Amino acid sequence: MADALLETAASQFVESYGSSALPVLLQRAETAEERGRKVAANIWRAIAAAAARHLADIDSRDGVKIATDTSDTKMPSRCYAGTRSAVAARQRGGRPQSFGGTNM
Repeated sequence: MADALLETAASQFVESYGSSALPVLLQRAETAEERGRKVAANIWRAIAAAAARHLADIDSRDGVKIATDTSDTKMPSRCYAGTRSAVAARQRGGRPQSFGGTNM
């Protein structure tokens, strides 16, 4: 069950953020770690690993190379990778995705 939930979350992140999903997820993991939330940080990293697999699957289908290395969690202090996706969602009349209280 937990694996299915991680895969679903990862799939939704990839759908929302595209190739920017990994930096967003890794930034969330780093932020959680900095705040002493080790369990949350591990969950964000697990979602990032699943997202990397999804992006690799897309890569193999489309023949486009997308960086999927999740080993380096050093990210800039702010990550604006999903900004265009959020703007596009609003323009379509929708809202950017929120994952139930996980906004940091």
